[in-house]
Amino acid sequence: MTKWDYTTVQMVAAGFEDPSGNENYQSLLNEYGQQGWELVSAVTYPGRVVAGDIVVLFFKRPLPEG
Repeated sequence: MTKWDYTTVQMVAAGFEDPSGNENYQSLLNEYGQQGWELVSAVTYPGRVVAGDIVVLFFKRPLPEG
């Protein structure tokens, strides 16, 4: 049975309308992908301290056996 390691990343949801903003998101996703993380979910909620929404990205990767 596969056992999993999980992590979350929170970020301000800004820049999707700007191509350079999309590149920042892609860079972050590629960085986590290179480390073996798979994006499994994303949720947003209104920011209280910052203007805009907060995005929480949920990643998982298999734990090494043993």
